[in-house]
Amino acid sequence: MAVLNVQSESVNVRVAAEAADYLYRMTAGNLKRFATYFDLESGTARSLYITQQLVCAALKVTGNMEK
Repeated sequence: MAVLNVQSESVNVRVAAEAADYLYRMTAGNLKRFATYFDLESGTARSLYITQQLVCAALKVTGNMEK
């Protein structure tokens, strides 16, 4: 999209805001999510929270990951 120059300029603003929030929460010790997906056109966003199942699925880790 960047090559075609069709990416909305507000995407960078939104990504910067999400990154700043991740950094703040990480340094404050209360980061609970590891991925956020958003759609500016519809105004929706969703995050993946830090659970063993979601992190393993994101990393495509298989097998028993018990403690």
